[in-house]
Amino acid sequence: MFIECVKNNGINYLRVVEGYAFTENGVKKHRRRVVRNIGPLARFNDGKPDYLGRLRQSFKDGTPLIKNLADLVNAEDAKRKIIITFDTEIENDCFCAPKNCGYFLLDAFYDRLGIYDVLNLEKSRSGLNFDLNGIAKLLVFGRTLSPDSKAGTFEGKDNYPFPVTKSERAYDVYAALDCLDKKSEAIQKRMNLKIRQSIGRDTEVCFYDVTNYYFEIGENDPDGGLRKKGVSKEKRSEPIVQMGLFIDNNGLPISYQLFPGNHTDTTTLRPAMKKTVDNMNFGRVIIVADGGLNSGPNMAHILDGGNGYIVSKSTKKSDKTVKAWMLD
Repeated sequence: MFIECVKNNGINYLRVVEGYAFTENGVKKHRRRVVRNIGPLARFNDGKPDYLGRLRQSFKDGTPLIKNLADLVNAEDAKRKIIITFDTEIENDCFCAPKNCGYFLLDAFYDRLGIYDVLNLEKSRSGLNFDLNGIAKLLVFGRTLSPDSKAGTFEGKDNYPFPVTKSERAYDVYAALDCLDKKSEAIQKRMNLKIRQSIGRDTEVCFYDVTNYYFEIGENDPDGGLRKKGVSKEKRSEPIVQMGLFIDNNGLPISYQLFPGNHTDTTTLRPAMKKTVDNMNFGRVIIVADGGLNSGPNMAHILDGGNGYIVSKSTKKSDKTVKAWMLD
């Protein structure tokens, strides 16, 4: 058996294969068969030189860098069936720890969106000593499957059939957040590229809206911070952070941007467009938004880029009727 690296939809993919011989019409032939699919190379690459060569040599030496290959080098047969027994007279024997398998689909999405490539490059360049990709995946899986605080998400890292991250310190989660913020624009561009290459983007119409998140603190962040008191969607008095989000005509996110909580919705559109949509070569788009984004500077920016818009507008302050209108 040996480790093979093949292209799978443009992604370097690892698998364990073995050769075998058979006879057909009196002629001896040789073939290969896959013993185990390992996964994308980027998932395991530690950022050091010649990872693939070192992985192959470690597998040959019987000490594979990927731990879950140990049963293959030790020539242990994988068990197809597992029998579990319980003693009903022993209370502790009647409890088990179920594992969440829902992350398998999310794991595949994470791989296909190219996030590994961006974060592995950042880890290599920055010399980070923690599992940046593993932490990012854990946060994505936790937010989707069982929303919790960052600390609670880390505490639940063992609730999956296979390890999601190698990190053993909760502090790594907070260190990873700084890296994710730093590389957020690169991650969004990479994801957009992968989506366009795989299923395509329908960006003839783009929707934009703003929401906010409150924080249970009493005072604003110092100058330069994001957490500021502003107009809360939930009518709360705590400091908030504003987030503007673009989605395409299929409801798939395109990009997001964070703003201090004391920014009004109207002031977010132009910076959000300049940082992402204007630079993503979508061609002519129509921006759809609610009345909170309706301002002369916003409309002028959209039109200057050769785009169109549809926004809501009340004809009178006392008139609750919302009218949609468009310029191009």
